[in-house]
Amino acid sequence: MAYFLGALPIKAVVFDLDHTLLDSWQVHREAVYYAADKVGVPRPDEPTIVAHIAGSLAIELKRIFDGGREEVTGHYLSFYREHHLDFSHVFPGVLGLLEELKSRGLKIGLLTNKRRLLGSAEVKHFGIGRFLDTDVYRDDVGVLKPDPKGLLHALTEMDVAPSEAIMVGDAAGDIQCGRAAGAAGVAALWGAIDTAGVLAAEPDAVWHTVEDALQGASRS
Repeated sequence: MAYFLGALPIKAVVFDLDHTLLDSWQVHREAVYYAADKVGVPRPDEPTIVAHIAGSLAIELKRIFDGGREEVTGHYLSFYREHHLDFSHVFPGVLGLLEELKSRGLKIGLLTNKRRLLGSAEVKHFGIGRFLDTDVYRDDVGVLKPDPKGLLHALTEMDVAPSEAIMVGDAAGDIQCGRAAGAAGVAALWGAIDTAGVLAAEPDAVWHTVEDALQGASRS
């Protein structure tokens, strides 16, 4: 039986992790504050942190701290490793969404710019892993989204063509990644930090809430 996103038949849904399945904003913000305190500089304001939430952690932290303080990344990671399971949580309804998609016969993948050491611990701790057919982290493929290599790797592991898959995420890089791989890109806005940015990437569909996502993959 086929499933559709609009007129597009789909066999697999690949999700981003942070701010899509997992609300990790608090631990990210607090880790930045901790790093600032440790190196003795003023804490950046939230708009500054938001502006640099995507991409390479080391590069974005350098931008937040005006290019200096090489030790900032170490302090950030020290706090994050200790507290990420305490200060993060799955968005309400997400586990039910994953369960419903699996019950409809769809394959489910995960593609994140996070390293496996941290991301896999979160996937296991929060009960996400039991729904996944594959999970791909930045160190598995050596590139970050929007490079499509990770998505293509995930789809190959699930034996699904890009034209039969959707990439779901909260950031422009997720949408661009899907497009570059030949898959549809869906904006998940329930946890998006930069809503304007992801919408500017012109996603093929927009899910404002988890309930929208449940309706988005409709039965034929």
